[in-house]
Amino acid sequence: MMIYNENKNLGNAFEGLIDRGCDYYRKQNIGCILKTPEPFRAIQRVKGGKVIGFYEKKAQPDYKGILYNGQCIIFEAKSTVKDRICQNVVTKVQTEILDEHAAYHAMCYVIVSIKGTHFFRIPWKIWKTMKAIYGRKYMTAKDLEAFSIQERNGILLFLEGVIVPKIKESYICGRKSCGKKGNLCCGSCDERELCEGKCSYTQKNDCNYRLKNYEEEN
Repeated sequence: MMIYNENKNLGNAFEGLIDRGCDYYRKQNIGCILKTPEPFRAIQRVKGGKVIGFYEKKAQPDYKGILYNGQCIIFEAKSTVKDRICQNVVTKVQTEILDEHAAYHAMCYVIVSIKGTHFFRIPWKIWKTMKAIYGRKYMTAKDLEAFSIQERNGILLFLEGVIVPKIKESYICGRKSCGKKGNLCCGSCDERELCEGKCSYTQKNDCNYRLKNYEEEN
């Protein structure tokens, strides 16, 4: 019972660190990441408009959102009082959801807290292939060192070190002669360099509309 309570307390504190991290990144205009709501089942109504019930175990990963460049991010948060984390703490349904998001190139992670003092961000691909990499279906504190992230002033910086795809500037073609007028230039007209902003053509009403187009550079 004491271990259960310690786990619960550390888990709540861990979520608080992540929640403050989400607030921090939102205020910095880096991304909007939200905690998955926990469904509540009411089993009895009592006086005063109150109800008795319990929180159902949520099937989905704990957090999901979007970064400033349109990149989707989703992760499960797990805490333990032990010096290792087992692969099976992520449920079958959560695994399926993370797999599906990974197939669409979302950033997928498992964020881990060890004893409430050490924190790690494990890429989903690493988590999934844990047995092949480490020869076992758990990771020790030493295994996790390569994925360490920092907590500062009560904020878990879970995006620290994440490489976010760079911003690439594109142009909207405004030439009357272009069949793609008003769209991102695909090079179908003879002014492709103009549309990509590589020439010095500056006449008004031509290619003078700019757009911040967030794309991952290959």
